[in-house]
Amino acid sequence: MKDAEATWVVYTDGSADPQTGATGWAAVALKNGRLRLEVQGWEIGRDSAWAEFRAVREALSAVPGGVRVVVHTDHFALVEVFRGKGRLRRPDLRALWDDLRSEAARRGLELDLRYRRRQKTLWSRWVHRQANGARQRALSALAMVSKAA
Repeated sequence: MKDAEATWVVYTDGSADPQTGATGWAAVALKNGRLRLEVQGWEIGRDSAWAEFRAVREALSAVPGGVRVVVHTDHFALVEVFRGKGRLRRPDLRALWDDLRSEAARRGLELDLRYRRRQKTLWSRWVHRQANGARQRALSALAMVSKAA
C-alpha cells in the first residue's frame, strides 16, 4: 500500500440530458485536504452512466503517477464493477472501464473506488455543479450547431 502522503482523494460526477444526449463530467482531486486539480468536459451523444465513467477516467489521467487514489462517486454500479460484484453489459462502458483500469495500471496508481451519495460533502456538491455546468455547455454547443444547420 502506498503511504498516506501519496494519497489523492478524488470526487467525480457525470450529468446528462437524456433527450439530447448532452453530457458533462467533472472531477476534483485533493491532496492533504487541499484542492490540487480539477478537470471537466462535455460530449454529445452519451448518457449519464458514460459521463460518470468518463469523469473517473479523466481524473486518473490528471493525478500524478505512482500514488494511491481514493475516488468518491455517486454511481453505485461503477463501484460494484470495481469490487467485482457487477457486470457491464454495454460495450461502450466496458471499453471505457478497460481503458480506466489500463490507465491506472500503466501509471502505477493504487485505485480505490467508493460510493458516496450525491450532495453528501462540500466537494461532491461542488463537482456535481461543475458536471451540470459542463452539460449546459454541451447543450449550448448543440443549440449552435442546430441553428447553423
